[in-house]
Parts: sequence; structure tokens; C-alpha cells
Amino acid sequence: MKRSTKVFGFEFKKILDLVLFVVFMWIGLINTLTQALMDFFPLYRLTKPVLMGIILLYVIVWVYATRGKNKSVMVFKQGLLILSIVIVVIIPAILFILLRLNSAPHKFVHDGVVQNESATKFFLEGKNPYVENYLNTPLKDFPYEPGIQAAFDYYSYLPVTFLFPLTIQIWLEPILGWFDHRIVYLLCFIFVIGAIFRLIRDDDYRSIALSIFGLNPFFVYFLIQGRNDILVLAWIILCILCLQKNRFALSAFFLAIGCATKPFAWFLVPFFFVYLFQSGPWKEKKQIIYQAIAIFGLVLGVLVLPWIIDDSRAFFGDVIGFQSGMSAENCAISGMGFSMLLLKLGVFSSPLADFPFFILQLSLSVLALPFLIYSQIKKNSLKRMLINYSILTGIVFFFARAFLGNYLGYLMIIFCLSLTMDDVNKPALV
Repeated sequence: MKRSTKVFGFEFKKILDLVLFVVFMWIGLINTLTQALMDFFPLYRLTKPVLMGIILLYVIVWVYATRGKNKSVMVFKQGLLILSIVIVVIIPAILFILLRLNSAPHKFVHDGVVQNESATKFFLEGKNPYVENYLNTPLKDFPYEPGIQAAFDYYSYLPVTFLFPLTIQIWLEPILGWFDHRIVYLLCFIFVIGAIFRLIRDDDYRSIALSIFGLNPFFVYFLIQGRNDILVLAWIILCILCLQKNRFALSAFFLAIGCATKPFAWFLVPFFFVYLFQSGPWKEKKQIIYQAIAIFGLVLGVLVLPWIIDDSRAFFGDVIGFQSGMSAENCAISGMGFSMLLLKLGVFSSPLADFPFFILQLSLSVLALPFLIYSQIKKNSLKRMLINYSILTGIVFFFARAFLGNYLGYLMIIFCLSLTMDDVNKPALV
């Protein structure tokens, strides 16, 4: 993406910037969440002409910007992007939070938020969220579609998913009198927007990244509902920011928190340590690696081990067994991956059918890993680290029981960052 490829006389990156913005904004005008908000908030109908005006203005500014580099024009264009993100994502998320507040805990929200909030409550009561049953929580009233296996007996998230929101909840809930985990998700979302300005200096690439992160329908509409992918993404972004500054110990700290948040982060670990291992002669780099391993292991152990020690069967059954099909009940086959292809072809009679998808995931990942590591050894950089991470994660996602739209959105963001961020070769030893 760094090459100056020409399309119709324009640089490819400039064409991509415009196309992504216009397409994502148009989807924002017609998506079902926007229509739902217009029914509940008549004034929200005003956003439609506003968004159409922003699209038109963005095209005009884009045409002007292609005639030469003008910093003020680029700042104005990115200002339009940020305004669009506020209108398309942040305001709707706040409105859905308010709708939920004025209705019921199981309405206008994703079931993951309902369960995470219940897990936080269990923790505050001194109970283990991986042992408890969720039939007596607001999750019991969630309007699941027929054929969906509700996770009343399984909490499939890792501990930081409910522990991190608690650090903000204990401050805000006494003030507001209520709390919605999406408040934390929005704070993380805003943080990543700010981080993109630090990670990417090129204005065109930055605009592309902002669109793919902040307007991408495969990510933001799931965020509005309450999917928690933004949590693990925020920790990974913090890890990358630290690596850019050669803050290796701190990067290992944030990666460990990410790994204790969602399995998405696990697939970055081998490439992270290869990146550090390629830093120079062993005598010089061994202190960095030892320190990173120690911090990573300590933080991950503190966050995860207590739950394993308390009830290892409940922990692994919830976090790994339910999602992979190794438990008494399976999560439903869904999404757009290999599992759904087999279901559509009639290989399975039910979305809840038993099949060891985890064997496919594990075997194909093991086959791909040596080639990916070798490619990083040949050219070690943060960009290569993220490219390899996105490839390995894509393999795992595609052959999972559920390859959902938000998984695709997450992959798009990681891959986009790997192509647009400022490159940093093997870490300089200081």
C-alpha cells in the first residue's frame, strides 16, 4: 500500500480513501440501527441530511486536496471524518444506552453486555462467574432467535472482560446511579481513534485507517450493540505504541492484559516474541526478552490463574469448551466461515451439531506458523508482525464454529493498520 500506484491519474491510496468513506457513510445512512433510532428519536432524522451534506463536502475537499499538499485542507478533511464517526457511532451508542436505561436490562443491547454485567455482579458478591449459572440474571429475558444456544451455563469471556469495566464502574455508578459496559467500550473506541493519529503520519493512510476503524459496518454497528472486540483491540494498540517507542516491558504488560481479555490476542504472542528475539546479538537482547517474558507471564498469571485454581473445569469449559464444541453443549454454527459452508451444504442437520472444528483450527495454524515466523525473521518489523498476526487470526476465525461479522471487522482493522502504520524495523537496543 505504500507504493504510489496510479488509478485514473490519482494515487491508489487517495482513491481508496474516498471510496471507503463514501461507501461506509452510505451504509450508515441506510443501516437498520439508524432506522431504529429515527423511530425512537424523531430529531435523529436530521442526521440523514447532515450525513449527506458531509459526504458531499468530503468529496469537494478531497478533490481540492488532490491538487496539492495543503495541511489545513487535510486537517479539515480528517475533521469531517471525526465528525462522521461521532454521528454514525458515538451518538447512536449513547442513544441506545439511554433506550436501554429507560426500558429493561435485556433490551437494546447485545447479550454479551448483559452477561458481562452479571459476571461483574457475581464477582462483587464474591462468586466465581465461571461457576455460576446465568438463568437468574437479566440474560434469561434476552430475546434469542430460534436455534441459538443461549450460554446460561457458560461464561465464555476471559477475566479482564468483566474486571476492566469494573475499574470505571466503581467511579461512575455512584454518580450516575446506573452503569452500562458500553461506556467503557466507547472510551476505548475514542482512545483508538487518538492512537491512529500517533501510529500513522501519512494523511491519506490515516484517513483510510480512520474509515476502516471508525466507520466500518463490520465493526462499529456491532460495537454500538455491545460486542467487546474493542477491549482487546485497545490493549493491542497500546502494545504497538509501546513497541514503537522501544518500551518492551510495558508492551509485554499490555499484551498480557489483552491475552486475559479475549483469545484474539493469543495469536499475536509468537510474533511479538519473534520481534523481540530479532533485536540483535543474544548478549544484548537477552535482558529485553527475559524481562518481557517475566512481565508477560506474571501479569497473565495474576489475571487468569485464580480462576483456574478455583475451578479449572469450569474455567476451561466456559472459555474454550463451549466455543470450540468440546463441552456438553455447543455454541451455534453461525457467520460466514467454513462451518457455515458445511451447514449450507447439508453436512450438518443442525447449527448445534457436534464437529471438532478446533482440530482444523489447531492443525492449520500449526502448519502456517513456521512459514509466518520465517517471513518475520527474514524481514522483522512491526508491520510484518501485524500482517502475520492477521493471517494466523484469519485462519483460526475462518475454521471456527462461528466466524461472525465483527470478527471480519476486527481482521480488517488489524490488516489495515499493518499496511498503513509507520514502519519500525527490528527494535533498536538502548
